[in-house]
Amino acid sequence: MVRVIREKVGFKQKLLSSIGKRLMFRKQKKISKLLINLSYREIIRLLIEVDGSLEKALNTVFELSSHAGHDFLMEWVEEGSVIFSNFVGDHALWIKAGYYSFTGDNIKYIKYFPPEKEGDPHRVIWRIDKCFLCSGMNYDDSFKIEKKDLEKYGYGIPIAGIFQTTVNMINEYVGIKFEGKVRETKCMLKGDPYGEFVAEFYPKKED
Repeated sequence: MVRVIREKVGFKQKLLSSIGKRLMFRKQKKISKLLINLSYREIIRLLIEVDGSLEKALNTVFELSSHAGHDFLMEWVEEGSVIFSNFVGDHALWIKAGYYSFTGDNIKYIKYFPPEKEGDPHRVIWRIDKCFLCSGMNYDDSFKIEKKDLEKYGYGIPIAGIFQTTVNMINEYVGIKFEGKVRETKCMLKGDPYGEFVAEFYPKKED
């Protein structure tokens, strides 16, 4: 069967995205956000004991989350392929649909920015008003995180890692010749009003 990839998503694909993300969220097995929050907290504690600092612990989490879950995410990529195109800017639609299908939460702000000049990356920026990973951290007296400890990474780094894996899987699936790099640029534990993530897309270097 020949895989046909459209140049850009249209109204039909946007409608399918809106419906499909809800169906995918309903049918998947649910994991309590509180359980994820507490488990992640304990993982960070253990990694700090091993690595010696929060920055090193977060770096380890990012490396793990950006290289893991390929088989798990492939099912989502294959099911979501009906809304894919080979236009880099359409990653904004896929990121928004993917986040909802896994968490049930809407991303209210997400925007694609084309390169301003030659050599600049394509960018997709999105914001999360309520982060289930950061939730309750300010009230945990047993686990204090200082703002200075989050200079390089935000506490929601697993979200960046998982999305980095996902956007690159989609790029490979549809034949987009770009490499995606995702990072968290704002974090509520730093005092920012929301969590913010940036996906940057650079042309792949020829082998």
